[in-house]
Amino acid sequence: PQILSNPALTGMPRSKLDRLTVDLRALDQQRPRIKSGRPPTVAFTDQVLLTVLHQRLGLAVEPLAVLFATSRTTAYRTTCSISALFNQSGTHITPAPTPPGLLRLLHARVLAEDTKAANKIKPAC
Repeated sequence: PQILSNPALTGMPRSKLDRLTVDLRALDQQRPRIKSGRPPTVAFTDQVLLTVLHQRLGLAVEPLAVLFATSRTTAYRTTCSISALFNQSGTHITPAPTPPGLLRLLHARVLAEDTKAANKIKPAC
């Protein structure tokens, strides 16, 4: 997502984010797989971006799940998995204060996406 890969939000230029993604994908492919399971619902590039936003802006998994059109569980598992790759590669994402204008854009996007029926929690009864 274009607005989400904004260097002011991620703290890095797009070329650096792309390079990080390539390096992390190589590490990810070296990890042993116990079973194949279902394919991921979030592309690997977006998994890296989701985790960068989580670590850079301190966004909780709920708004990230909405922004990336996935479940909270998937967003949480993604941050855990990609964070482990960050640690393995020695990558550190520095938390940064973000200008309120950029967070307003993200907030507006979350609100717009959250109104979609697919993101609503369905009642049990």
